[in-house]
Amino acid sequence: MNDRVSGYDVEIPAEWTLERVRDLTSRVGSGITPRGGSDVYQTEGVLFIRSQNVRFEGLNLSDVAYIDRKTHRSMDGSKAMPFDVLLNITGASIGRCCVLPSGLGDVNVNQHVCTVRLEQVTQQDAEFLSSALASPIGQNQIFRLNAGGNREGLNYEQLRAIEVPWPRPNERRKIARILTTVDNLIEKTEALIAKYQAIKQGMMHDLFTRGVDSSGQLRPTQQQAPDLYKQSELGWIPKEWDEDTLGNICTWMSGGTPSKSNESFWRGTIPWVSPKDMKVFEISDSEDHISEEAARVGTRRVPAGTVLIVIRGMILAHSFPVAITTRDVTFNQDMKSLCFDDAETGRFVAHWFVAHRAKMVALATASSHGTKRFDLADVYSIPIGMPTKTERKRIVERIDSLDSNRKAEEQYLSKLRTQKSGLMQDLLTGRVRVKVDETEEVAAHA
Repeated sequence: MNDRVSGYDVEIPAEWTLERVRDLTSRVGSGITPRGGSDVYQTEGVLFIRSQNVRFEGLNLSDVAYIDRKTHRSMDGSKAMPFDVLLNITGASIGRCCVLPSGLGDVNVNQHVCTVRLEQVTQQDAEFLSSALASPIGQNQIFRLNAGGNREGLNYEQLRAIEVPWPRPNERRKIARILTTVDNLIEKTEALIAKYQAIKQGMMHDLFTRGVDSSGQLRPTQQQAPDLYKQSELGWIPKEWDEDTLGNICTWMSGGTPSKSNESFWRGTIPWVSPKDMKVFEISDSEDHISEEAARVGTRRVPAGTVLIVIRGMILAHSFPVAITTRDVTFNQDMKSLCFDDAETGRFVAHWFVAHRAKMVALATASSHGTKRFDLADVYSIPIGMPTKTERKRIVERIDSLDSNRKAEEQYLSKLRTQKSGLMQDLLTGRVRVKVDETEEVAAHA
C-alpha cells in the first residue's frame, strides 16, 4: 500500500494510482435550464435529465422530462453521451451520481447535473468512476470541497480536483462488474417494491367497495352482479355489509402531555407517541418515553390493537398519519385513539384510513392561527361500510399479505445496500483484491 487519498484516510495498493478527475476526463460540465423553464417541457422528444433522475443505483426515468429537438440543438454544450457519469452538483442530492446508459437516444441535462466524460470511454471504466465518486472516498471529498460543506453547489474546478483510486484496467473492469451486479439487484428490488405498492393501491379501492366473498375472491362489481349490492349513503355496497359512522364503531380517546417540569415523568420506559413517531403503520416504540406515574396522571394509555390518528398539526396539510399499536402505549394531545373490541376490526379500520387518506386530508381545516386540524364532529360522522367480522378478517389478511411481501423486499433492499457499502469500502480501496484470470488480463490489454 502506498498513496493516500487527499481528505480521506485510506491507503491504496502500490500498483494502483491516484488520479484527479481532470486527468481522466475530456469534459466536466453541466447543462442549463431551457428558456421558458418547465413550460417548454414536452411529453415526448429528447430526454432531459434533472437531479431527481440521478440515483446511486442508476438512472431513474419514472419522472423524466422531455424537450423538443430545436431546444436540444440550442443547448449543444450540455448534450450528454452514453457512458457519461452524471453527477448532481447542487441541492440536497449533491454528490449523487450514476452512469448514463446507451440506447436512450439524444439526451440533455439541466444546470443541476454535471456530465463527466472519460477521455477513453468504456462502460466499465465509467461504472468504476461512478462507483468511486459514490463511495466514501468520493463523497468525503465532494462534501469537503463544497464551500465548507454548505451543500449549495460544486464548481467545475472543485470537481476536476477530486482524486479517485485507479487500478489496472483488468481490476477496474472486474470491480465495476461486481458493483454493477449489486446495483442491478437493488434496482430490480426497488421496482418490485413499487409494484407491490401499486397493486395495493388498486386493491384497496376494490376491497373497501366490493369486499371478499366466502370463497376468498373479490365480489363481482355492482354492474356485473347488481343483486349482490344495496344502495347506501356510500353508494353501492355489498348486501351483507352494515352502514355505520366512524363515531359509532369504536371508543375514541384523547391523549395528553405529562408535565415537562417533572423530570421523573420522562425517565420511564412506556412509549409516548406523538406525530413525529407516526411514520410507520405499526407502532411499537416512540422517541419519547414516560414513567408509570406519568401515564396514570398525564395522558392516556391504550393497548395493542388500538388505532392512532393525528388530528392537529401542519402535517395534515399534505398527509394523514395513521398507525396501529402492537403494544401498550401513551400518546399526546394532537392525536386520537380508536379502541376496538377485537384486533381484526382495528386493523380493518386502520387500513380503511390508509385507503382514504386523500379524503381525510381534504377534510382538515385551518385553525385561527393557521395550524391544520379536524373538526371532530365531521370525522365522527364519516360513513363507513362494515362487513361481517369474518369478512373483515379476510380483507385484512389480503392487505397484510401484500404488506408482508413488500416488507420482505424492503428488508432485502436494506441488506443489498449494506452489502454494496461494504463492497465499495473493500474493493475501491484494495483492502480486498479481486481475482483476475488470464483471459481477463488479455482482454484488458487488447
